[in-house]
Amino acid sequence: MKVDVKAIIEATRDLRLKRGVSLDDIDFWQAFIESVSPLCLADAAVLLVQHDKDWAVFNHEALQAAYHLDDTSPLTDADFIGPITQRCLANGFALSTPNQPGLDSVYLFVTLPHYEGLLLGLRIPPSHQSRISEALLRAQLIADIPRRFTLQETQNPSAQRDEVLNLLHLLIDVYQAKNFNSACYALVNGLVSCSEQVDQAVIGWQEGEYVRIKAISHYDRFEKKTETVKYLETALEEAADQRAAINYPQTASDISLISLAHKQLKAHLDAKQIFSFPLYDQQGEVQASLMLVSWEKGFSSQLLDAINFISNLLFEPLARQKQKKDFWFIRASRASRAFLGLMLGRQYVWTKVFTIVILTFLIWGSFTHLPHRVTAVSQLVTDSTQLISAPYDGHLTQVLATSGDQVEAEQVLARLDVQELMLQLAELQAEMQRAQGEVNKARASFNLIDTEIAQARLGQVNARMQRIDYFLNQADIQAPFEGIVVEGERQELLGAPVRKGQVLYRIARIEGLYLTLQVTQEDIDFIRLGSHGDFALISQPDVKYPFEIEQIIPMAKIQGPKGAYFEVKARFLDDPQDWWRPGMTGVAKVEAGEARTFWVLGHKLFNRLRMFLWI
Repeated sequence: MKVDVKAIIEATRDLRLKRGVSLDDIDFWQAFIESVSPLCLADAAVLLVQHDKDWAVFNHEALQAAYHLDDTSPLTDADFIGPITQRCLANGFALSTPNQPGLDSVYLFVTLPHYEGLLLGLRIPPSHQSRISEALLRAQLIADIPRRFTLQETQNPSAQRDEVLNLLHLLIDVYQAKNFNSACYALVNGLVSCSEQVDQAVIGWQEGEYVRIKAISHYDRFEKKTETVKYLETALEEAADQRAAINYPQTASDISLISLAHKQLKAHLDAKQIFSFPLYDQQGEVQASLMLVSWEKGFSSQLLDAINFISNLLFEPLARQKQKKDFWFIRASRASRAFLGLMLGRQYVWTKVFTIVILTFLIWGSFTHLPHRVTAVSQLVTDSTQLISAPYDGHLTQVLATSGDQVEAEQVLARLDVQELMLQLAELQAEMQRAQGEVNKARASFNLIDTEIAQARLGQVNARMQRIDYFLNQADIQAPFEGIVVEGERQELLGAPVRKGQVLYRIARIEGLYLTLQVTQEDIDFIRLGSHGDFALISQPDVKYPFEIEQIIPMAKIQGPKGAYFEVKARFLDDPQDWWRPGMTGVAKVEAGEARTFWVLGHKLFNRLRMFLWI
């Protein structure tokens, strides 16, 4: 068949010059198919329209002749069209597999840039399959010919500028509205005044499962139970329920939407075109619906896009005004739901975990109680002790006992050097013999005065000898009773010079053991006579021994840089253990009642901080 190239070129130029093409313009699409088929080396061509996720041939009686297809063509088979259209949407074009079983032709698909949801399908016969690349190039070059209306094509620059300015004024009017009703009226009346294409505007708000009209342009008041209002609310609900914009009469791109309510409303109002679309909140839920009605003119796609954009910008101030209008319990319920949604939602998981932990800790510390215990360093003490001191000046030659030794009564603990005492004793013995000789000489001469003097000197020497004998008897330092050496180290005493009265040993009986506590001055106020507590030795910290406070010595003692402390005496409620020894130390905790958890854990730190910050 001979192709008229000149006629094809002229027809293609005429198609490219045409603007504002819709799918309802069957004459255009018929001319487009008849020109494209020979230009792209095809013997048949079709238009595929998307319905939801499925694709089907755009069917029309006038187009069937232009398609040049029969009922056996795979282009009418959904199983064949589905996979290849997916590749076409992803790449902009797609080809059927060459030499596919059952197919003698190659099928080429391209997207039309100005029509979303519309594809061009071409059947390339075997005679032209060697030129498939050329056919693909030609198809992509002519794919932009079908053009929709644009704002620039339907309006002059001055009208476009005025419309944009009106939309900007609409933003200002809605934001300056004092209440919800004023904002709604400013929106619908502003939409009507911003464009000649809009004759009436209606806004409805979602209340439960229904949409209730809040404002109608040019109507300050309206009767809610009238038939017109019910038709309007039903149409608004139809757009809200489907969560989609409905432009009625429908175009082929949205024929899958249900528009029965819009059809009824159009017939009731005798309108040219009705456009309804939902408004969403930040969570993506439909909260309102807006409707535009035109009596004589249709809506341009650019105008609808602009109004849709402006309306979504204005939704937030409208929503805030609506919330202010609600009753207080509704606002409280809304705030509670928002708070619970934020707290129980899946956002900010770790922040919520940390917040819950911190809140739990604060609640636990503020409303719970802990036992308050005063901790003090303690020591085992007994009053059955005796100090062993040096009887005279000298030095120790033997040390037979040391701290911790168990000693018996009259057991020798240490020995003093007696060599000097023996020399003194020898001198006194010689002096005694001389004094005795003087006494005898005076008696022989019957001189009574000299005899008395000599006897006095003899008695003086005898007394000195008794004193030396006493010291000799005291040279062996003995234990006065059975007990334990609690003071006195062999290493320190052996060979050491001592003075008379110097303490060498302290011996204690293992009886009458009690506890002394060193309580700091910041805790002494919490100690009471009769208070109970537990004591644990450092050598056995896992065993607790109960005690009771018996005496508080009301005078503080200085403990170096640690400050002052008070000595508190306590008796054990159970019998002392056999292995206990005086001087053993440990930690005692005195029960001081219960208090708030935070106070128990932090009152000392708080007091130190107050002292640190004290000026």
